[in-house]
Amino acid sequence: MHDKPDDSALQSALAPLFPPDHLKVVGFLIPSDRMTDELVQWYETEHSINARFQWPHMSLYQRNFIMETERGDPPIYKVITEFVWKSEEDKQKARALYGTDAAAKTMNEVLPPFILQPFPADGYFMVPVESRVVRAGSGLPRPDEPRPRKILLLRRAAGVSRGIFEAMAFAYAEKVAEGESQAAVQVDLRRGGEDVSSPADAVIFIDAGSDSELPPPESDAFDIVKVFGVKTLRSPLPGS
Repeated sequence: MHDKPDDSALQSALAPLFPPDHLKVVGFLIPSDRMTDELVQWYETEHSINARFQWPHMSLYQRNFIMETERGDPPIYKVITEFVWKSEEDKQKARALYGTDAAAKTMNEVLPPFILQPFPADGYFMVPVESRVVRAGSGLPRPDEPRPRKILLLRRAAGVSRGIFEAMAFAYAEKVAEGESQAAVQVDLRRGGEDVSSPADAVIFIDAGSDSELPPPESDAFDIVKVFGVKTLRSPLPGS
């Protein structure tokens, strides 16, 4: 068994997953040269299972595997993961568990050879967000049923205030929802860590959408830097 890091190093490493005053984090994770079935299998049957000690404190733990890059260059990260804590109290309970034997498998995990190490600078990010639902849709399928989604990454244009950017991003998501009448649409707006690099200032999730063309932006407040087609899987969390 590997030695545990000292407490200060551990807390520093955990900080991005447990940002103060924010209950959702979007992780741009798993740097790899390409997406493979082996990567998905490892993440779903080993990596995520090792984190089961956190599940009672989460209301959502959802992995979006990037199967296709529809706009922009393919990224080094291959998974966009959504972590949502039930409450600030539950978030802190989960964080405290990292100092116990419950987290041993996670702390001692040996990463497989298809993950690029050391992690490249543009290959691993944890971003706190605020979620705003544009349209709720008809709900999620069973946890073991993968579903197609589209994910759009938006970046704020130079010189544009955050308030204007967010209003325009939300207006664009509403326009997307108009063209995808059966799809759930949600916007995650970046919060905190403005001095830290991130792949996006806003993320738009489109659930079960069609293959119709996305509407062009009518504002120069943002750029659509990437569009992904993804396969989404989630864990059967207690009470879900």
